[in-house]
Amino acid sequence: MEKPAQEIKQIRPWVRYWARTFDIYLLITIIGYPFGYLIGSTFPSFVNDVLAEFVFALILVFIWVFIESFLLITWGTTPGKWLLNVTITSPTGETLFFFEAIYRSFSVWWRGLAIGFPIVSLFTLINAHGKLKREGLTSWDRDGGFVVSHKKIGVARVIVFLLIFIILGFFAKFMSEQHKINPNKPYMESEDSSRSFSAEEWFDKAKALWQNWQYTDPKKAIEYLSKGIRLKPDYASAYWNRAMAYDQLGQHQRAFEDYNQVIRLKPNDADGYTGRGVAYLNMGNITLGCSDVQKACSMGVCEAYEVAKKEGKCR
Repeated sequence: MEKPAQEIKQIRPWVRYWARTFDIYLLITIIGYPFGYLIGSTFPSFVNDVLAEFVFALILVFIWVFIESFLLITWGTTPGKWLLNVTITSPTGETLFFFEAIYRSFSVWWRGLAIGFPIVSLFTLINAHGKLKREGLTSWDRDGGFVVSHKKIGVARVIVFLLIFIILGFFAKFMSEQHKINPNKPYMESEDSSRSFSAEEWFDKAKALWQNWQYTDPKKAIEYLSKGIRLKPDYASAYWNRAMAYDQLGQHQRAFEDYNQVIRLKPNDADGYTGRGVAYLNMGNITLGCSDVQKACSMGVCEAYEVAKKEGKCR
């Protein structure tokens, strides 16, 4: 068994780095994905929003401050540090008190991780690495009087550490692939979820699939909008958007029926006449199609009529 003095003198920045990286990966897996699913299901507009995902990542790193503090005051270490045989204590070898643990975790979050900003944290971590190599202490351990002790890492611990790390990596890759297959679907979304959505929420879930003037998944959009319409049969916007999804799938008769509902609910809706006119034209009914797009043009929406004229379908 090594003497404590020998343990304390060991300077191992990379061991500390990988221990912290392991902890953050574990945090993302246990807390990040479930909460990401919950937020994505509750607020569909946040799905695939780069800014929202960035802010969520920053929040996760901040949450780790409190989780790490709790682990330090109860166990004196964290999962990653435990596997790599690293402990953090007071100069007398005692487990940290609450405020000591909070102070250290906040200091690491601010000075070492730069609150999670990717580019900035690269420089702060390099700076901390240099200080640890030169002086034997990081600034937060020096200021707080904390002692970081390293013991010999056995082969078994290394194997377990690597295995768990690989599993976490494969899980992250799996979730990423699922996200690529359906980028607007929240992670681990359950189709049989018991949560009740309002008509407006179903509409928002469909709206989240709308990109570059088309649905990324028109069938899923139709499913969401149909659920909204069942809850609110006079939801004109839901009919109009479902008609757009049907048009995208080439189901012009169904699109025509939905545009009819839009016009029934909103007799002066130019977009409704435009959509129904285009549906007529797609089904080969030139006379009624031209009549509808002309009516829409008289209401101020002339794009479809102009296109039909250029194609020689309407006069």
